[in-house]
Amino acid sequence: MRVVVPLSAPPRLPAEQLLRSVPGCRSVSPAGDGDGDGSGLRIVVDVSVAAVRGLWAGTLSEAGPGEWHLTGAGEPGRADLALRLDDTGTALVVEGTVEGPLAHIGSALLAAAVRRLARDTLAGAAR
Repeated sequence: MRVVVPLSAPPRLPAEQLLRSVPGCRSVSPAGDGDGDGSGLRIVVDVSVAAVRGLWAGTLSEAGPGEWHLTGAGEPGRADLALRLDDTGTALVVEGTVEGPLAHIGSALLAAAVRRLARDTLAGAAR
């Protein structure tokens, strides 16, 4: 899967604040043993895409400047995604694999859901 999400401007908020703005977010906490060692953030989200619904938990970790790795699993399926800002900072590129029920909804619907989730998250964080 590869999805490009146009951005009006690069996000300037901490990752934790962005994650808390994800629609359906139940919780965000430090990953690992919770000591804030920089190993990432754990997120738990209620996912709803087409007929696929359920609780999903994952970890977001920084992979470099403007790059992140998101991996997790739950009732809706498993995801292993790389997220990065393009060179101009005007697009978020999401690449990786999605397995399970989410993978069966079709690539066009999944891509649309990723774009909508990114837009709704950024709009929620801006409030």
